[in-house]
Amino acid sequence: LGVVGVGALTLLDHDASVGEVSTQAPESGWTAWTTIRADMHAPQAQATAPDAATRMAMLSPEMIRLIKHVLGEAEGDNRSSRLSHARQALLQRLPKAAHPLAMNLFDRYVAYQEALLAGPAPREGDLDAWRRHLSLRDQLRRTHFSVEEIAAFWAEDSRAEAHLLRRMAIFATPGMSDAEREAALRQAESQSFTPDEVAARREGVRPLEAFKQTADFQSRQLSEAERLAQRTQTLGADAAQRLAEVDRQEADWQSRLDRYAAAPPAERAALAESLFSESERRRLAGAMGLRGHQ
Repeated sequence: LGVVGVGALTLLDHDASVGEVSTQAPESGWTAWTTIRADMHAPQAQATAPDAATRMAMLSPEMIRLIKHVLGEAEGDNRSSRLSHARQALLQRLPKAAHPLAMNLFDRYVAYQEALLAGPAPREGDLDAWRRHLSLRDQLRRTHFSVEEIAAFWAEDSRAEAHLLRRMAIFATPGMSDAEREAALRQAESQSFTPDEVAARREGVRPLEAFKQTADFQSRQLSEAERLAQRTQTLGADAAQRLAEVDRQEADWQSRLDRYAAAPPAERAALAESLFSESERRRLAGAMGLRGHQ
């Protein structure tokens, strides 16, 4: 751990390398334990070696998230005290029957992370460097964890990282037109995710696409008919109709703001009562501020 300390262990695992690590604590009643917790707390279970239910519960990505969480929250003046603090925090969150397996997994995870930190960090956007980093990381995982554990802990991450590498390769390919790159990105997405997942991913970016498209329409001063036609082509007929209604509402709002802004200050209070609803009047000061009016 050296200079970087235990806290850095949560930052250079691949979970942080190609995505974002959640800084939130795992839920106290996380799913892997809720269904078997009563059995694990039975006196006979505590007095014997971990049973099959305990071992099965340990094979969950929640275990790795929990270990990363206690490492990130660990306190102490040196490596030894921070690790001790993290170990105690982990044990407090688990049934006694799980303690031996949890400590074994904790120690292997720390050793894995220390070895990973000892290697060079990949440069952002360097596809070859990322491939080398992920190859080293996979080798270290095979050294410290079983095949069953790797599949249980990182299966979803591996799928996401494969998609990320495909995207990086597409963007690194010279000479592609925008249309060719877009087609390649869509093909990569279909190779990485199920149709339902692809639909969910694309639905998530539709509001941003619509916002950018509307800004483009405004800059080009397109007519209502032209906007409807382009939106129907890119977003579908239903979405195009909904956005057309939003455009009309926005145009009406701006028209009323124009009338209010053009009125003498002494007349604005009365005009506001006639032009705007109660909820709109609460927005009025902010809207005028954005226009630069006092």
